[in-house]
Amino acid sequence: ADVRAHGARLRQADMRGLQAPGLRCRDGDLEGALLGGAVLRHADLRSTVMLDADLSGADLSHADLRDADLRHADLRGACLDEALLSGADLTGARLDGASVNGTRARGACLTRARDGDTGSLQALLEAGGYAGLHPAIVQAGAVSGAVGRRGLRALKAARLVGLARQGEAREQVVDRA
Repeated sequence: ADVRAHGARLRQADMRGLQAPGLRCRDGDLEGALLGGAVLRHADLRSTVMLDADLSGADLSHADLRDADLRHADLRGACLDEALLSGADLTGARLDGASVNGTRARGACLTRARDGDTGSLQALLEAGGYAGLHPAIVQAGAVSGAVGRRGLRALKAARLVGLARQGEAREQVVDRA
């Protein structure tokens, strides 16, 4: 049976090895939670905060992680096969050895994410993720080269964000800082 815990607040909870396939925890707060080795296949974790969470070795295959906050999460060795990561923030996440076969990551932020050269990060970039400036901000001829935080602030100030959202980005900008 599916476990329903929408909006649950489980900050820093120790749930290592949890067996909860089909978990429903949309809009939850799992900041700093220990979920290493957990089985969360087909879980609904949309818009859930998992900042600094330990998800190493977790099975998140087919999980819905759209718009989730996975900043600085430990996803080493996790299975993210066929997961939905669209709009998720994986800034600074550890992805060493993570399996991402068929993962959809359109608009997922991978800035400063690390994978120890295992190929997970490149696969997510190819699946639509980005590093640095969001591709929606990049409009034909609007930006070229790498743009850092100052550049992003300048673009926001110039209100290019709204303009760029009207069309698809034609180039990907990677923040090399």
